[in-house]
Amino acid sequence: MQSKEEKRDAYGCKIVSRQFIDDWMDLDITITESLKKVGSGDPGLQINTTWQISKVMSLSTLHREFGALKAMQYYDEVDTILQPKLSTSTSISQAEARRISQIYNVNEPQAIAIASSAPDNYG
Repeated sequence: MQSKEEKRDAYGCKIVSRQFIDDWMDLDITITESLKKVGSGDPGLQINTTWQISKVMSLSTLHREFGALKAMQYYDEVDTILQPKLSTSTSISQAEARRISQIYNVNEPQAIAIASSAPDNYG
C-alpha cells in the first residue's frame, strides 16, 4: 500500500467501449502511453485479470477552464477581464439609503449596492 505522499505512476488511457451490466460497468481501456516496465518486462496487467479502479478527480472543471482560456482571444472585453479596474463607488446619503432600504426591504449595504447599480436613479 502506498502513502498519499508517494508519487504514483499515472498513464494516459482511452476508453474504447463501456456498457452497464446490472450494477457493474464493463470497460475496454487502451493505455495510450508507454508503461514503466517492472521486473522481467511485465507491467503487471494480464488478460482476464480483475482490477479495482476508482475515480481520482473529475476533469469537467479543467475542461471548462481550458475552453474559456482558449476562447479568450474572441472576447470583446478581454482587456477588462485580464486587467479589471474598480469603478468609483456611488456615495449616497444615510437618508437615501434608509429610503431604498424601506422600498426594497433590504439592509443598508444592499441599499447602497442597489443605488450603485443605477446611479442615475439614486444619488
